[in-house]
Amino acid sequence: MLFRFLFRRFCAIFSAMTHLFQNRRNFQLLAALLVIFGATLRVPGLGRALEYDEVWTLEHYVSAPLSVIFTDLAVPNNHLLHSLLAKLSISVFGAGVITLRLPAFLAGIAVLLLSIPVTLRLTRSRGVSLLVLAMLALNIPTLLYAQSARGYEIQFALLLAFAWGLLSLTDAHGRKSPWPAVFGSAAAAVGAVLTLPTSVLFLIPPLAFLVWKERRNRAAWTAALLPALFCAVWYPLNCAAFRAGQVFGETFATPGDFFAFAASVLWGLAGWMLIPLLPGCFNRRRLALLPLLGSIILFPLLAALLTRGGGVRVYLPLVYPLSLLAAFGIALLCRRFRRRAGKAAVVLGAGLLLCLNAHQSYEAMREPDLAEVFAQAKELPPNILPVYRGNEAVAAEWNNRPAITHDQIERIRYRGRNPRCLLQLGERNGLSGLTEEGQEVLLPLGEPAETVKLERCTGRLYPLTPLRKAPEAGSVVVAILPPQSESRLRINGSALRALWPRRIMLNQPILAPVADASGTKLIARIFAVPAGDLTPADWEKALALRSTEMQFYFCR
Repeated sequence: MLFRFLFRRFCAIFSAMTHLFQNRRNFQLLAALLVIFGATLRVPGLGRALEYDEVWTLEHYVSAPLSVIFTDLAVPNNHLLHSLLAKLSISVFGAGVITLRLPAFLAGIAVLLLSIPVTLRLTRSRGVSLLVLAMLALNIPTLLYAQSARGYEIQFALLLAFAWGLLSLTDAHGRKSPWPAVFGSAAAAVGAVLTLPTSVLFLIPPLAFLVWKERRNRAAWTAALLPALFCAVWYPLNCAAFRAGQVFGETFATPGDFFAFAASVLWGLAGWMLIPLLPGCFNRRRLALLPLLGSIILFPLLAALLTRGGGVRVYLPLVYPLSLLAAFGIALLCRRFRRRAGKAAVVLGAGLLLCLNAHQSYEAMREPDLAEVFAQAKELPPNILPVYRGNEAVAAEWNNRPAITHDQIERIRYRGRNPRCLLQLGERNGLSGLTEEGQEVLLPLGEPAETVKLERCTGRLYPLTPLRKAPEAGSVVVAILPPQSESRLRINGSALRALWPRRIMLNQPILAPVADASGTKLIARIFAVPAGDLTPADWEKALALRSTEMQFYFCR
């Protein structure tokens, strides 16, 4: 009875709302409320600890001179336009986590705002516009990258601005000058390319459709040629740098690998909203738009066969066409019902699906807050030594300096009765560290007997056994060098380098130099190597190196 009563009340509200947004002023009010709602959702995460990519961007680009920002394009973390805007934000508002993320946050609000005129011009439907806006407001990839100091949200906003310019151009038909739309769309396209080189994958399909539809329109050709000319200069000029950055992508050995990749990207972007998206592909009223939307979605994914596939973030602009198709599906299902209750049930089901998808995506995609992880890690018993995942250790040190270094040093100096353990933080079994070249490597281990939950991060507990003879195959040998002078570390480190050329360093960024009471600089290190890398002769040398300055353990 309660459910029936609530559903009837919802039907009444739904009926009133459908009549409400038929009025232009009421539609603008509802759209403004959805934008405010979406912006509010994006505020809470602005102050969380910086992630590794954000720290890299801050240390290597935002803090660097303009000459570095414009020329160092080999590492994908340099999203050029974002680096410039973040640098400007910090110079105006001062250094801080929120000011670093401010450009991406404002771009996130711009995405919500720009989706309104783009959808209205594409569909002439206020209802579809509100549906798309609601889906964007609750889309978790869009939300999370509006809280991250990266260029993906800026790219998304600029591509929507580009689409708005093209749609304004096709709607002009001599009623007004087309040139503001021409130069505005070209500027947005160039800005998107400067932010991320992958933007060209999202520009080609709409520009091709524009030239085909408006092939007798000189302004349309100009709008297509301006960004094309820029790309013809920009990409060859930086071809070597962009190719160097492709080493971070994903390749496909079989068609099954590609289809699994495409499915994971689409699921990561839309999640459960793929359900209403399927009927949206058969909405006859939107038949003219389906080839355009299909090409915009498929072209970047198919291009991965020729280049390399990226993570979900690389395809963030696809959230808009996916949301538009999902809105078409909801509209189609609503038309299948003549009675108000049926239409209300469709909208209610879609709303519940949207909320469920937002909750699940947020739980799956949000990275652990490394400040909170360390706050919980420092409460662990002193015999447990937390080990952060290779590159994650950089962000852990940046967010918690200098306390995290002192905590690590005290745990390395532990001499209590309880056996020492390494707590590897991450989602995979094994020890993760960095090579001398800075490459992240995982040394695999078996399933641990115990795990520890720190914030959203699962730690795998590996007991350390003192090394007295060659360990069994499949083990990992760990060398702990307690704080010692730089000269002694150089001697001991050289001996280990000769013995273990493939060793990795654990927590290397965290183990920064510390000073003792006399002011002498002391440095600690933790190294690890697979047991299978050592010959019997090597074991004799390793056991001979044992001392108070070099302690050997193994774990499995």
